[in-house]
Amino acid sequence: MKRIFYISSLSLFAMQSAIAMTLQIPHLPSAVLVTAGERLSDDGDYPDRYPLLAVSNDGRGELWAINPLPDFTRGNFESASCTGSDSNTTVCAAVGNYNDINGWRYFLVTSTNGGKTWATKSVANYSERNELDTVSCTGSGLTAVCVAGGYYGLAVSTDGGNTWAAKSTANLEATAFITSSCTGSGSAAICAAGGYGGLAVSTDGGNTWTPKSIGRDPIRAVNCTGSGPTAICTAAGDGYIAASTDGGNNWALKSISGLLPYSSFGTSGGNKSLRKMHH
Repeated sequence: MKRIFYISSLSLFAMQSAIAMTLQIPHLPSAVLVTAGERLSDDGDYPDRYPLLAVSNDGRGELWAINPLPDFTRGNFESASCTGSDSNTTVCAAVGNYNDINGWRYFLVTSTNGGKTWATKSVANYSERNELDTVSCTGSGLTAVCVAGGYYGLAVSTDGGNTWAAKSTANLEATAFITSSCTGSGSAAICAAGGYGGLAVSTDGGNTWTPKSIGRDPIRAVNCTGSGPTAICTAAGDGYIAASTDGGNNWALKSISGLLPYSSFGTSGGNKSLRKMHH
């Protein structure tokens, strides 16, 4: 029987401030890469879907392994992220969803040893019927911050992925989060999350969230780099790019030279959430 694999996200952590854009990945001894997706049972019209994670911790992304996962039902991983300075203690998180007779449910797994082993986690005060479509981690060890987002909610861990709790996103209760990004460390980490319905920013390691208006929707991709009040974040979508240069506090749309009509930036993910919002 033919096996089919799909990759939905790729995360690279390396203890290096900048990587030259070359055709080869430089040697990064502490780099951990994880890619998330699904395995199809066959190539028929109605194949079964099973969660899939592949991990590389050889520093070059040349050797990959499908490491054992907890006993899952059918479904797929939507996003994965790793952070840390040692491939043996790197914190990783992966999120995904599955559909049963009663609708969609989320699942969340974390690793504290660079993706070698994984454990299932639940999110306090987060409905099991909510989805999780994006995750981003920053920092290291027991103070690593991870933010996961999905249909109508955000989930945050501030202890290296060990425990998770839902976070309030005032005035963004109807947002389907499909993209997230964190930078910095601990209680000073800067995080942004966006999707269909809005943009939310945290400047205190994911503990509290503030809605930000950029006048555009949906937000298909966010990215943050740096730390503290000088962190730079961007948000992008259908024909626009917005940026913040003060740690996510203030945002402005940016001009894009040569932009053609019907252009779009970022991911087209979150289709399940989009369908649900239109029903």
